[in-house]
Amino acid sequence: MQPSAFNMRWYFLHSFCIIFFSMKQSTNTVLLVSPTSFSFNPETAGSNVFQHDVQLAKKVIHQSAQKEWERVCEMLIKENINVIAVMDTKTPIKPDALFPNNWISTHQDGTLILYPLLAHNRRIEKRLDIVYQFTQKYSITNIIDLSFYEEQNQFLEGTGSMVFDRINKIIYACLSTRTCIKPLEHIAKLMGYQVVVFHAYNHEKPIYHTNVVMSVGSDWATICFDAIPDIEERRKIKDFFSRTGKAVVKLSLKQIDAFAGNILELESIEGKRKIIMSKTTYDSLNKDQIEAFTSFGDICYVDVSTIEKVGGGGIRCLIAEVFL
Repeated sequence: MQPSAFNMRWYFLHSFCIIFFSMKQSTNTVLLVSPTSFSFNPETAGSNVFQHDVQLAKKVIHQSAQKEWERVCEMLIKENINVIAVMDTKTPIKPDALFPNNWISTHQDGTLILYPLLAHNRRIEKRLDIVYQFTQKYSITNIIDLSFYEEQNQFLEGTGSMVFDRINKIIYACLSTRTCIKPLEHIAKLMGYQVVVFHAYNHEKPIYHTNVVMSVGSDWATICFDAIPDIEERRKIKDFFSRTGKAVVKLSLKQIDAFAGNILELESIEGKRKIIMSKTTYDSLNKDQIEAFTSFGDICYVDVSTIEKVGGGGIRCLIAEVFL
């Protein structure tokens, strides 16, 4: 018996809704920008306790960072992840250009967002040629530019400031000088996300980015609750993890120093989940934590210790996910 017109319409709408609202947590395509002018950035050091001005020649630091970046690209390609590798321009000099996830994010609905950055020499990382390439390669339906918040001294540094639970439409955000409530609430309203805000500290100083203290995967989360002194903020985060069915791997403050919160779930082209981390992070994990992460996906790690020490950002900071 053939379905009625009503049933056909219902089936179409029902199927459309499933497709439309079927959000993915991880992607198989990423953007990386080369460390052409990588060096210690004094403009960001005041808010980033993970940065260190090491006593090495700039040339040595750059060469080491370049090799590490290339190894990251090679590792991702080996794991069957699509890598869009973009060479940074030599001028103007941009010491942190290898951290593109702070100025750009893309989303499944075709939205591309540009973010307001605290440091003046980081604002010039926003490259319209990259945005243009994306508009030519993908179906961009909406571009949101929040850069105007820089004039108001309000900042929100992309997926450094925000850890997205894309499946459940939740933004976790650690408030700091680089993560301000006004642009955060603005973007959450535009995207229809809930916001879970908290404050986190390490070495008695505010943690500059949320993705240093926590990460969220499809069915897991990792976080350092010891970095969050407010009991009510801890309780709220735990409640959201419980409600969204996340298996939680707890981290120590020492592991945060090893960038253990700065990890990322990606997918291979075949749909196999990969847990991307640095060697520094992997070496800091205990047996139970390694077993837990292995149950979530294949652990993939590489040495980026120069970038971590000098730049104050880990492997997750190098990767801008492409969801278009």
